[in-house]
Amino acid sequence: PGVPDTVVYDQMCRAVDEEGTGLLSLAYCPLTLDNVALLGELLTEERAERVRYLDISGCQLTHESVQCLVHGLKTNKTLRKLDMRWNGLGQSEKTVASITKALERNYALQHLDL
Repeated sequence: PGVPDTVVYDQMCRAVDEEGTGLLSLAYCPLTLDNVALLGELLTEERAERVRYLDISGCQLTHESVQCLVHGLKTNKTLRKLDMRWNGLGQSEKTVASITKALERNYALQHLDL
């Protein structure tokens, strides 16, 4: 089933609103497509400026859910490290191509783990 959207969004907002952490970790939280869409939207918002490291490793991401992140990755200017390990995404050429395309305009990201 995954985590209810409101719980994930509240957790994301709380983590983003805490000054000084720079880390938004949802590691090993089984995210639904709607959860990931909320995360992608959050990455486009001003309050996401504090997020420097996003850990979404082991979240059962799929090619479809990664597409929800693409817009946020294109427009986010503060994310430095993105951890997407343990989702099996590196095995899909289509998914890797989508992520690569999204990051063509992102000059902030310095480290990506697939």
